[in-house]
Amino acid sequence: MQMILKGIFIFVLPVFLFLASLDAYGATITATNCSQSAVQSAITSAASGDTVTIPSGSCTWGSGISIDKKITIQGAGSSSTIITASASGVGFFSINTNVRITGIGFRMYAGTGIGIYNGQGWRIDHCSFTRINPVDLSAYAIFVRHFSEGYPYGLIDNNTFTNTRIQSDRCASLRCQVDAYNNEISFGAADAVYMEDNNFTFTINNNNASDSNRGGRWVARFNTYTNSEIMAHGRGANIKERGTRSWEIYYNTFTSTGNVGSIAPIFLRSGTGFIFDNAITGKWTWTNHPLLSSDRSLSAYGQPCGGTNPMDRNIEGQEGWLCRDQVGAGTDTVATIVTGKYPNEEITWGSQSAAPVYAWGNTTSIQTNGDSYKHIKANRDYYDAGTLGLQTSKTSPFNGTSGVGRGTYDNRPDTCTKGVAYWATDRGSWNKSSSGGQGQLFKCTSTNAWTLYYEPYTYPHPLRSGEAPPPPDIGDIKPPGNFRIAK
Repeated sequence: MQMILKGIFIFVLPVFLFLASLDAYGATITATNCSQSAVQSAITSAASGDTVTIPSGSCTWGSGISIDKKITIQGAGSSSTIITASASGVGFFSINTNVRITGIGFRMYAGTGIGIYNGQGWRIDHCSFTRINPVDLSAYAIFVRHFSEGYPYGLIDNNTFTNTRIQSDRCASLRCQVDAYNNEISFGAADAVYMEDNNFTFTINNNNASDSNRGGRWVARFNTYTNSEIMAHGRGANIKERGTRSWEIYYNTFTSTGNVGSIAPIFLRSGTGFIFDNAITGKWTWTNHPLLSSDRSLSAYGQPCGGTNPMDRNIEGQEGWLCRDQVGAGTDTVATIVTGKYPNEEITWGSQSAAPVYAWGNTTSIQTNGDSYKHIKANRDYYDAGTLGLQTSKTSPFNGTSGVGRGTYDNRPDTCTKGVAYWATDRGSWNKSSSGGQGQLFKCTSTNAWTLYYEPYTYPHPLRSGEAPPPPDIGDIKPPGNFRIAK
């Protein structure tokens, strides 16, 4: 009898696990083909937790689909399921919740391919985005901008982008953007747009692979950029928008052939964060260095930072510094207040703190452009390791007085000047892959006092390991050889 019960248990257990997996991961609904109407019908019949699969084929869509359910939309592969926009301005999906889109090849004209307007924890992966008509018109493969109050966050990974870009904002309303600056940042946290292990290629001049504004927060890591650049827009002359809030840029590869007009591999006009271990080769139109720029230091903009504008900090003798939302600007220490309704909001500006940029381990050092040096200064608004190599002792090549050092924790200088930083290469456990390294950044918060300041978020991103495993094949579930029915 004991043997019989054991056999029954062995047989029943896989069946139970199979049925449990179906319940845990939802149903799979297959669209009859890749047409917009067939996919819409499948999505309409799906419930949250379900997977909608789109078979192989090539289809042209004349309109997009809005998604308000937490579902997965899965193609047969980016070279097998091909969806093409019928004209400029035609998109594919409008996302308003946590959705995963994977395994689809998108072909588009100018406009927005996938718009993410709500949801936290979404994922776009293993897709391809290609612009059909490579002319100097914006084509947003993925456009992120919430219409609600919270930060949009999610993952964009293992995609290929050809002549298309990603836009990462926080939200549409000025009140919401101001809120982004009234609150402190948590670097190395989940609440940002993560772009990792993607491939960006441009053959045209309008070639910023990703851009941002309006309080956006994003992380670009382990990507490959060919004839393309990363950009963060600034405030410029527009008093009704805030700049980019923060960014983290690391372990990317930038290559330029010189045949297209990439301004710089990394071109940042607002925000603060970290730039490290990026490999940069080739020739750009302006410079092959990470470029920090202050729009309002330049004469071309109608809202100059000159010492009298009430939106700025206007420290005496500093030509208006700290300019509102410039590179190296941080939290509004006194809350900025917005009253009224769009487009007639009134703004009462609060004082803004400085939050320096930190850079190390890049193949080229940081530069500023034009008159930006007036407001973006080394060892105040940014600290850069420049061409310094790894530490060989506690005092060489970084001695703790300026810039950023990097090396083992034991080689960190015993003395330091407030503001400098040191990247300890043998600390941290965030990198779970076999590429790149570990590291934690220690900041000198007062004379000779080091404080742990930053550790990157887990890589690969946890959303990459969270997809549901496939259920077992029923054909593989067989009774054991000693199974028998006893009367």
